[in-house]
Amino acid sequence: MFRIASVIAFCALLSEARNYSHRGTDIRDQDLPPADQPALVARYVVNQADYAAVATISTRKDIDTYPVANVIAYSDGLIGNGTGIPYMYITTHDHYTTIVQDLDKDNRATLLISLVLTNYCGNNLDVMNKRCPSVLLTGKFAAVNDTAEYETEAQLFSKRHPTLENRISDHSKAYLVKFDIQEIALVDFNIGTKYISMEDYFRPPVNHIVN
Repeated sequence: MFRIASVIAFCALLSEARNYSHRGTDIRDQDLPPADQPALVARYVVNQADYAAVATISTRKDIDTYPVANVIAYSDGLIGNGTGIPYMYITTHDHYTTIVQDLDKDNRATLLISLVLTNYCGNNLDVMNKRCPSVLLTGKFAAVNDTAEYETEAQLFSKRHPTLENRISDHSKAYLVKFDIQEIALVDFNIGTKYISMEDYFRPPVNHIVN
């Protein structure tokens, strides 16, 4: 019951963010992979979306240890050729300061990624419509700023989110992190929740996701 309530709450949070999507018409929004290939569907969702609801454990005094969520831009690589691993910038700007503090104390998190912010689900489809699946990724964040992969992933992120480039250019206030996945769940309101193994998740031919 808690998981269902969390999904509904996250979906509501993403729905509020829909108005801020800058995508417009996008050729990447193609048909979903077949429903009998849940791992491929999960990879498709993660690759197509630009934003995730990120739930962390709060360190704020008034709500210490409560779950809190922020909608944050991420990238898993190029459209149609992603890695399945989300990379994102967390910053000390505005209310995002709290997520930096949260992850400094406890780097565990859950990401909810939905097609609700894409044209596929954004056009007359409710977030809980059976044709609009979501993916829950649970795992831990790891810093990337001082690693060999930083330049590559930073460039890929900038290509996916060019309007954020100025905001993340100050490396004293913006930190690139990757999400080390430990559990994958495909939430399909038609067939329920499918748990996907790590092996299956990283197996699909992602370059065939978009023609």
